[in-house]
Amino acid sequence: MIGTNSFFYIMDYSGNYYRTNKSDQLVVASGREEAEIFTLKDANSRTSVGRKSHFYLISPVEETEEATSNEQMNLVEEITDVTPNEQMNSAEDTAEPTLLHESADQIADETDYIEDSKYNVTEGYKVYKDLRNLKQLQKQKEHELDLLYNMTMYIDCQNMADICKENLEEMEKIDLTETMKISA
Repeated sequence: MIGTNSFFYIMDYSGNYYRTNKSDQLVVASGREEAEIFTLKDANSRTSVGRKSHFYLISPVEETEEATSNEQMNLVEEITDVTPNEQMNSAEDTAEPTLLHESADQIADETDYIEDSKYNVTEGYKVYKDLRNLKQLQKQKEHELDLLYNMTMYIDCQNMADICKENLEEMEKIDLTETMKISA
């Protein structure tokens, strides 16, 4: 049975250990050595609330590690006696996650930019689609005009052939009557 005076690690189901950062939030530690050791009460208060509460599990520290954790607690007490300059230097050495957005205005600006980009892409696609349809209609009309031109040329040729045929028949008749007049 786990005692209330025991010490624990906070872990996730992937095996990552956690520690707290300057703003007292849980962050992933690089390994077990860097992980923070919590009391049962503190570990429960950090993992039993919030939307990620099902994400964490509490792992007990082994007995040999309890001795080192007590030593770490003593070191923490000694570190509190450090001057502010030394605290600042040590704070710079620890890697803290950086915030991507510093203010709500930046988030709103980026959201507006994304919305504008989506609108521009959508409008651009509509314009592209309209231009493509217009070009297809233009090609279709050019094709129809070519067909119409070819058809009128064919009809003109047929008419010319008919006219020539009629003229040829009339010329033959004229030639026959003239030859009859000459021969008579």
